[in-house]
Amino acid sequence: MEFSCRYVAPEYAMTGHLLVKSDVYSYGVVLLELLTGRKPVDMSQTSGQENLVTWARPILRDKDRLEELADPRLGGKYPMEDFVRVCTIAAACVASEAGQRPTMGEVVQSLKMVQRTTEYQDTMVPSSNNQTNVKQFSTTFESDGSSSMFSSGPYSGLSAFDNDNVSRTAIFSEDLHEGR
Repeated sequence: MEFSCRYVAPEYAMTGHLLVKSDVYSYGVVLLELLTGRKPVDMSQTSGQENLVTWARPILRDKDRLEELADPRLGGKYPMEDFVRVCTIAAACVASEAGQRPTMGEVVQSLKMVQRTTEYQDTMVPSSNNQTNVKQFSTTFESDGSSSMFSSGPYSGLSAFDNDNVSRTAIFSEDLHEGR
């Protein structure tokens, strides 16, 4: 039971009642583990940093600090745009209130969109130069309000795909409008 307690949503810990979005919280903890390379609870961390979610939440709210979350073993070698996108998804999943979290279906769709964008960008980058800036091959689209990552909660207007540093691709736009 000790293992699973680290992934327990706050509402379950307080009331003992599971909600549909309690699993979303647990999945958000797993995403944070993948992003940071840290355990959900690590008593070897400095004071205030022992609980992964408690430590990560303020950083997730500040796009200028997101790199602090990256697993240091990656040595800065990861696609920043995808990292930001997955941070956005993780932040929504670990929202304190269950009603503010996306549904698991929305999480899955958002992760599929990240994957499709990465696959699209990989096809656009010449194989001889993997360091080429992918943005020069991407087409940016204006947000029409229908491309939000999540349909409910405080993250309903949030789209990691519309932030200053992240361009959206044609395949993305088509998928969103066709409901794929």
